[in-house]
Amino acid sequence: MKDYYQILEITSQADKQAIRSAYKRLAFMYHPDKNPDNPVAEEKFKLINEAYQVLSDDEKKEIYDLQFRLYNLKSYQQINPPNTAFQRRNAAYYHERHYNRPRYIREEQLSKIEKIKAWGIATIIILFFGSFIGILGNWQIRKTANERLEEGILLMDEGDWEKADSRFNEVLNLQKNHTGAYLQKALLYADKYHLPKHACYFLDKSIELSEKPSAFMIMKRGICLYKLKDFGAAFTDFARVIDDVDVTDNESFLKTQSHFYLGLSLHKQDAQLHREQICKEWKIAAQHGLKEAADSLQSFCNP
Repeated sequence: MKDYYQILEITSQADKQAIRSAYKRLAFMYHPDKNPDNPVAEEKFKLINEAYQVLSDDEKKEIYDLQFRLYNLKSYQQINPPNTAFQRRNAAYYHERHYNRPRYIREEQLSKIEKIKAWGIATIIILFFGSFIGILGNWQIRKTANERLEEGILLMDEGDWEKADSRFNEVLNLQKNHTGAYLQKALLYADKYHLPKHACYFLDKSIELSEKPSAFMIMKRGICLYKLKDFGAAFTDFARVIDDVDVTDNESFLKTQSHFYLGLSLHKQDAQLHREQICKEWKIAAQHGLKEAADSLQSFCNP
């Protein structure tokens, strides 16, 4: 079995940065452009790339590490087989010397330490196999779930909403905390079925399961809450999107829409009390090209 750590000249405790640095250094050193007509360097370059592809991927690295440990354990046992305990009988007389040869101890006569060692090795092997099978099983589940999710998105785009919903449910049966499946169900129920209550539930789940919910999730939930006439909660979500410093220039439309809907939420709560802020929010949205905001600004703020 190939030792990828030795190929990259690093230890098995190396972190991602160390792996990447070693790869860059060796790839530069053995690159075919720097070693023309050198088959040894070319083969070394291929091995370096192969090692990096495995060690830079968390899932592949975890599986490789288990296989590598198990391989080393088996190799060690083959090179250093356990010594079989035996004892010699001291011959008292010449005619008894033919007894003076190794006599194996029966299994029940093994010392407690030998038995503990044997059980320890067996336990380690079982644990390795169990962990390896568990990792492979989890990887297969994630792979199948992501395939079902992609199928559901394609079906939704094609207009087959019922089958798309069924695919998303299959994903959640495989992985009950799959953020992407909850988000796609939310979009299906919000934009296709026009059921904001259901959409809000699925958006709540996707936001709850996300380490850092996206501005898109927050804005979509705000729109659902607005449609459910929960204007206070909707206002909070729209303000959250507007204050999000991580929204990129390509996602600026999220802030534009949030300004518009924030104004709408205030208008529904108390139009006269919040008139100044409403007009301010709609003016910002109109300046960014949102026609609905321009129309609202004209009719309410500049009658």
